Amino acid sequence: GAFEELNDNSEIPMEFVPLYPGKEVYIGGDCFVSPFPTVHRVASQGYLVRWKKSNGLLPEFQNLSGKEIGELKRSGTIVNTSSISTEVVYTGDTIFKALLEIDEIWSAKIMIIEVTYLIGPSENAEKWGHIHIDSLVENADCFDNVKQL
Repeated sequence: GAFEELNDNSEIPMEFVPLYPGKEVYIGGDCFVSPFPTVHRVASQGYLVRWKKSNGLLPEFQNLSGKEIGELKRSGTIVNTSSISTEVVYTGDTIFKALLEIDEIWSAKIMIIEVTYLIGPSENAEKWGHIHIDSLVENADCFDNVKQL
C-alpha cells in the first residue's frame, strides 16, 4: 500500500493516547483534539480539532512593561485573552439527533459527516446508528456556520 511505499523501514515516532469525551489532547502548538459522544450500535465518539488563539493582553495589563507582565505570568496570573476555534469535525458513525446536542460542532470550518444511507427509509439508518441523507436535508439550517461540509 501507499504507507509501505513511503516507509523506508525507519520508525515513525508516535504515541497512542486514549481519548474520551471530556478529555483533550494537544497535537502540536496550540492545536488540540476534543472527543464528543455519539450514538451508534457500538461504543463511538466523534472528534473536534480545535485551535486556541491568543487575542493579546487584557486591557488592564497593556500599560505594563515586559518584565512586569513576565512576573505576573510566573505568579499564575492570566494576562492574555484567548479564543478557541473549531477547525475540523469528524462525526464517525452516529445518528443525527446526537449531533444536535453538541453545540461546538456547528461552527466548524470543515465538517466530515459519515452518511451511510443515501436511499431507503431513514428509520433504518437511525435503527442501526447511522445517518440518512434526508437528515442533512431536513436540518440544513444547522450547517449555516459550517464553512465546508
